[in-house]
Amino acid sequence: HLEKDTVKSIGIYTKDYYKGQPVVTVNKYGDGYAYYVGSFASHEFLKDLIKYISKAHKIEPLFKDVPYGVEITQRVKNNKVFTFVLNHTEEVKRINIGNRKKDLISGKIYEGEIEIAPREVLILEE
Repeated sequence: HLEKDTVKSIGIYTKDYYKGQPVVTVNKYGDGYAYYVGSFASHEFLKDLIKYISKAHKIEPLFKDVPYGVEITQRVKNNKVFTFVLNHTEEVKRINIGNRKKDLISGKIYEGEIEIAPREVLILEE
């Protein structure tokens, strides 16, 4: 949602046809913020943007040192924490999940550093 009176440019094109035009804007909307990227951005650009947004809003990662190709999300329902771990690669990956958790798919109990098989999905309950 964009409102021209409240939108703020945080990135400007510096060359070519779009020189001087916004490439990234942010707009406060409701209780949050909407970021708009008007570009086919490189991986490095997106990493830098995510770092900027995380710092600006004091967002901390769920886990440190998550390997490339591993996605981690978390949901909370009825005071229960569910952590979804997806290995999108064709390689075994290692990650430290911290305290004891049960995988709701296999029933296995995991703790500390674990291996995630290629294309494996874990749904962990604390």
